Amino acid sequence: MANNFINSQRLWLDYRKSYCETIAAPEENTHAYGEAQARCQINMNQRRIDEINMLYHPELDNR
Repeated sequence: MANNFINSQRLWLDYRKSYCETIAAPEENTHAYGEAQARCQINMNQRRIDEINMLYHPELDNR
């Protein structure tokens, strides 16, 4: 499972990079580009954390 998760995380990082570049594209060549990239990455990171947290269900451990 660990190897699958590591591979999944690598793929997700590639996706996040591509997605955030696309989202920030309208700001390219402006001072706001870095901020748009950072904002996108922060939002994506939080979504990923939420997604990972859904994988673990401690209430099911005792069954």
